[in-house]
Amino acid sequence: KQVGALTTWSKVIGGQAHSLAIKTDGTLWSWGYNNKGQLGVGPVGHYSSPKQVGALTNWLNVASGDYHNIAIKTDGTLWSWGYNYWGQLGQGNNGNYTDLSSPTQVGALATWSTIAGGTEYTVASKTDGTIWSCGRNHEGQLGLGNTTNYSSPKQVGALTDWAKVYAGNSHTLAIKTNGSLWAWGYGAGGRLGVNSTYSYSSPKQVGALTTWSTVSLGYRHSTAIKTDGTLWAWGVNGSGSLGLGNTTAYSSPKQVGGLTNWLSVAAGGYDFTTAITTSSNAITPKAPAIGDAYAGGYYAGQIVDGGVTYKLIVAPKASGANGGAGIKWGPYTSTVSAQTLTNGVAASNAMNSSSYPAAFYCKGLNIAGYTDWYLPARDELEVLYRNLKPGTTNNLVGNRDTTGFGGDGLAFGTNANSSPVGAAYTSASPAQSGIAVFKTGGTESFVEDWYWSSTQSDTYWAWAQYFKVGDQQGTNKDLSLYVRAVRRVAV
Repeated sequence: KQVGALTTWSKVIGGQAHSLAIKTDGTLWSWGYNNKGQLGVGPVGHYSSPKQVGALTNWLNVASGDYHNIAIKTDGTLWSWGYNYWGQLGQGNNGNYTDLSSPTQVGALATWSTIAGGTEYTVASKTDGTIWSCGRNHEGQLGLGNTTNYSSPKQVGALTDWAKVYAGNSHTLAIKTNGSLWAWGYGAGGRLGVNSTYSYSSPKQVGALTTWSTVSLGYRHSTAIKTDGTLWAWGVNGSGSLGLGNTTAYSSPKQVGGLTNWLSVAAGGYDFTTAITTSSNAITPKAPAIGDAYAGGYYAGQIVDGGVTYKLIVAPKASGANGGAGIKWGPYTSTVSAQTLTNGVAASNAMNSSSYPAAFYCKGLNIAGYTDWYLPARDELEVLYRNLKPGTTNNLVGNRDTTGFGGDGLAFGTNANSSPVGAAYTSASPAQSGIAVFKTGGTESFVEDWYWSSTQSDTYWAWAQYFKVGDQQGTNKDLSLYVRAVRRVAV
């Protein structure tokens, strides 16, 4: 049954007997059971219809772990509320593990990137590629090499090459920027996938492959999709939740059928799994080919934002590209809530004024009846270059900045948030687009010059990309660069 009549919902997630959702305007909403303050709307009270959480419009992502919730704002800050008996809210509290009924900031940092809520614990990654965890740790699910509970975030090891992290009941999985998969925590039933049923309190690699794209964890089993579109599952299987045609538990990943067109997977609750393929037209339309005319523009690839995969649509050049002398990003000494690598919608919404000409230009477009155009975030812009490179000049092999938001120092092109995951550029890859209209001189081609993203690096700089050789760098906001609007549609 439809929840209300609105068509502006962007993301929805389910916790234990409650739900949360973010709208396209950046507002956060919740409904359901509220015994621990998990709805974030103040005093305990249950609600059977969506109720807004505060009045802010800069929520970027939200995750739930049973009766507690965590969220990231567009400025990169981390917030938590709900049940806190084990310190899973990360508030420290000096041993006073008080439940919180409204969002409360975790520390003062503004460098949080991804979040995941497990049963009575929390894991999150920062823009510098580190992973942090807090809360209950009886099975080593925090990955800290011990079974001690922590009420404030603690770094998992010293590595800085983590791309994504996922939390289950008491087990955790993560993907590195090289596509390898790692697991730790409760190992009963083989849910870690490391060919063992033992528990591990520090990360252990799942096999040796480097082709993992996304993961979803259930209470007692794990699922994942590889970059080749195949679906894999492992762990407890008493109800057939692994989809392997039997009820045998497996302690290492097993392929589900022989299809290579899986788009998304969700391991739900104790013992069930759902997944969507590109041929499941009754549920979701098959993605068009790169460069196809689609939904007001041209299909350009996919980005993963907050666990949701989106199709990116680039605007027609004649009506959605700023040419000539270019356009400025914004005031040189300004700060704005636009620190996101994947959600250009939220970043552009934060800059919807004439003070920020690049985003303001995109937000004002009406093309083929679509009015939801925006300035792409850094990793969205990278997808455009990778798939629609206009010229034949060799790519520049180098590294991104190491300072400011998103300053990870990784090689140009490294994109853990694209689908499939983007590898570092080589001199020859990506090659010139094979689509005639997107080649230099074509009617839809990008100019072989610098383009703005909507991602702010710091007070003085914002991320831009050079559409001749792929260079990705922080750039003076007061410079005039090119702009190409996009819109996106959930897969």
